[in-house]
Amino acid sequence: LLQRKADDIFDLMEKFAGYGFNKSHAAAYALVAYQTAYLKAHFLAPFMAANLSLSMDDTDRVEQLITDLKENGIELEAPDINRADYHFFPIDKKSIRFGLGAVKGTGEAAVKNIVESRKKEPFRDLFDFCERIDRSTVNRGSIESLVRAGAFDALHDNRSQVFSSVGLAIKAAEQTEKSEGQANLFSSSSGELSGRQLVGASFWEPEKKLRQEKEALGFYFSGHLFDVYKDEVRKFVKRNLGEVNRYGDTELVAGVIRSVKRRNTQRGRMALVVLDDGIARLELPVFSELFEKHYATLEEDSLVIFRVRRDRRPGDRFGQGVRLIADEIYSLSQARTHFAVRLNLHLNGDSSSKKLKEVIQPYAKGSVPIRVIYNNGSAKAEFQLGEDWRLNLEDDLLRSLTDSFPTENINIEYK
Repeated sequence: LLQRKADDIFDLMEKFAGYGFNKSHAAAYALVAYQTAYLKAHFLAPFMAANLSLSMDDTDRVEQLITDLKENGIELEAPDINRADYHFFPIDKKSIRFGLGAVKGTGEAAVKNIVESRKKEPFRDLFDFCERIDRSTVNRGSIESLVRAGAFDALHDNRSQVFSSVGLAIKAAEQTEKSEGQANLFSSSSGELSGRQLVGASFWEPEKKLRQEKEALGFYFSGHLFDVYKDEVRKFVKRNLGEVNRYGDTELVAGVIRSVKRRNTQRGRMALVVLDDGIARLELPVFSELFEKHYATLEEDSLVIFRVRRDRRPGDRFGQGVRLIADEIYSLSQARTHFAVRLNLHLNGDSSSKKLKEVIQPYAKGSVPIRVIYNNGSAKAEFQLGEDWRLNLEDDLLRSLTDSFPTENINIEYK
């Protein structure tokens, strides 16, 4: 009876949809749709640059438009303090210059001052930049945000160095400003020779670089965070999110958490988690018991693996009720340990082989066996370590192993 009533209501709605929209209203929308379709078809780069400039304060919309650019073969230049203006700008039919107004923490006044300051000549380096800008308009936070976004990459390829040197460059600029006009024997050389070296710092790891980009732009620009883990994850999660079979049995899905919406229900707390693997997105409900168990794991930008199953709500004749719900959640280290068959270590008898015990001992009493393949040139052996040396394959363990042994000597076998 309920299903028949629901079908009758749907039929009424379907019939009304055929005539219920006001014609004058429809005509106005149709005209705008025709005009925008024409512009996009014949003037794609200018049209998209205008849309990006209009949407600069809406990072979700900017990200959506950038995806559209890629699908249409339009190149978007990376942010650049020597080339970019406040708005996005079409360079030619196939490329657009990034608008610095889309970088969080800058603002129109700061970007206009940067553009004005470089008119005579491009900035040479971070120190030159800090000397020539108005530092009351372009403050330290703005400069650091530009570094995170990659706007200094054309001048310095190590973002970590530049980011760590912002305070030093500002201080050097202030000292130069104070010494201007002072006629003394050392003024001509001291500013050039002292305090103009970037702080020594290692390159940011790909994961950190992308996280910093997202902090500055609201999205990943130079890549996708999932790509950092992709090679390993695909060893046990075969499909991307766009290929998930909603009508199959349980399966594994993996992605970076794009958003988590927590809710209180009559049955307890739950969450709606949106996964993103750079190809597609998938929303999954996580109900109370599982949510409480993995509350700390469900953080934005975390890589997670879900075991999901089909849950078709009854009484839906159109199939729209088919959804996937989470049955289990793993962090990458948990999934690595759960799905690994063994850890293979190739040793050749050099001094690093003696470090094996001290490297693996803190992670012993786990579940993954270790197989050692030993070859010192005159003797070969292959053996499996005892039960007491089974490991949990945590991230810190793998870092310690790669610090002690060549990467190619470490291999994890998966089911």
